[in-house]
Amino acid sequence: MKKKKVVIYVPAYCLYLYDPSRLTCVSLQTALRGIDLMKNGIGDEIVFSTGYETWRIEAELKKSLAKKSGIEGDDLVKIIPGVTATYVEAQELSKIVADPDAKIIVSGQKYHVKRAAIAIRYFFKDVEIVKVSTKMERMLDPSWLKSVLCSSSLLNFIIYNWVFNLITPWMMRRQMRKDGR
Repeated sequence: MKKKKVVIYVPAYCLYLYDPSRLTCVSLQTALRGIDLMKNGIGDEIVFSTGYETWRIEAELKKSLAKKSGIEGDDLVKIIPGVTATYVEAQELSKIVADPDAKIIVSGQKYHVKRAAIAIRYFFKDVEIVKVSTKMERMLDPSWLKSVLCSSSLLNFIIYNWVFNLITPWMMRRQMRKDGR
């Protein structure tokens, strides 16, 4: 019997607003946790999501972290470029990992990872969550309002994700109908 493919997935958490040459703490810590899972032989490949217009910088920083840990190559490290929404991340992940029976392990910030998993479950049957605790930093986001709501404080981040945890299923169904799924 063929072994089930296991993919480590790290959502985009952007670059730091006040120094766009580095990842936010959330982005760094979730990427390092995903890399650690790969180093421990849990995943067959790792997929890093990257956000907005600065996605190339975020991708290079995440790929560099993986390379320093001995994980490199297009067969092991994959990038989702320039996402702008959780639905887009899940949809693009399903294009990179074409097998809906693959196991997806999401290395995400503990208050956000549930919402990411909700979206991913629309495309994959087996989704596991790895919660990563991090401090919060302002992210470089094209939307000033989202930047403030999502990352100006831990309380704002929790409230933002709590609200979106409630409406993500509705948003996913709506978007999938628009896409003809």
